[in-house]
Amino acid sequence: MTSANCLPILTAASQMNRLAMYEDCRRYALVHFTDILETSYGGLEDLPFEILIKLLESKSLNVISERSVWEAIISWTEANSSIRLPHVPALLVCLRLQEATDEELIAEILSHTIVSNNPHIFGLILSNEFNSYRIQCTVHSQHASSESLYKNLPYLYDPRMPNRLHLIARNTCWGSELFLTYDKEFDFGRRIEEARSFVDMMLQIGKHIYIFKQMIMVDILDIIEEAWVSLIPADHYEHHPKKIEVYDPNQNTWISLPDLPFQYQFTGAVVVDDKILVYEDNEESRRRFQKVDPPVYWDDGAQIWGIVDESSPWFHIERYSVLRLDEYSIVKDLTAKNKCPENEWERIFLV
Repeated sequence: MTSANCLPILTAASQMNRLAMYEDCRRYALVHFTDILETSYGGLEDLPFEILIKLLESKSLNVISERSVWEAIISWTEANSSIRLPHVPALLVCLRLQEATDEELIAEILSHTIVSNNPHIFGLILSNEFNSYRIQCTVHSQHASSESLYKNLPYLYDPRMPNRLHLIARNTCWGSELFLTYDKEFDFGRRIEEARSFVDMMLQIGKHIYIFKQMIMVDILDIIEEAWVSLIPADHYEHHPKKIEVYDPNQNTWISLPDLPFQYQFTGAVVVDDKILVYEDNEESRRRFQKVDPPVYWDDGAQIWGIVDESSPWFHIERYSVLRLDEYSIVKDLTAKNKCPENEWERIFLV
């Protein structure tokens, strides 16, 4: 998939009801949206309205500023203005305009012909609310189906950033590679550092990430600066605990889960995608000479341990360590760095 063929494939997948292909293309389009806008014949002008608005309203749309969104609206509308002018009010609602930075852009929007001479906009009102500008459109459309679609669109005030990110350590033959996910999903990430030892566990305190190998702290990473603070040598190691318990903050107590379905020699446990995963934390070299039981996850609804399927990206969870980052200031700063145009995004797992 490339920036040139992503949108045409996305449109075709939607028409053929190929949901997996559609989702794959949609995610690629969100992450590489700026590249797609700069690509000749990228297919933006041919997108159906329903697909375009899903992209533009997404919090995960990769744009440095809302000007890119506005330029996309102009390009798409002017490609067939006689038919598409009724859709402009709904597309304008997708803009997430900020008071401090977008005053010039707002004036440009109001004066552009697809807005000022649009017979489907009775009035365009700017109001200052929650330190951001809100565009409210009164929509007039001859098509009842389009009118109902407009009515269901949410007003979007918050900035274009995810609620959380994930830091992933992927163990290799020589150490661990550290990846930061694009947003809360696990499909795209960028490589930020190379750890100098294997990573078993990570802990966040402020902007510092404390890295552990077999319960011993071995490194500290400044996640904002993406630089190592110190190196702590690991002189000895301990086995992971083998008893799986969950802390209940409401009861202020630890709850023991049922016995594991397998007896792991070196038990590892981690929380990934809001699920508890338990696995054999054996080094790769040892796994060549002995049978290793598959990892399991705690199914909270069924209250049983489920076995991770071999096709799952988490089947080899022993190679990874995942840290959820959801502190607002950290996510805000990291999202700003993620939107730098020089970043290279790669697939972490195939979707």
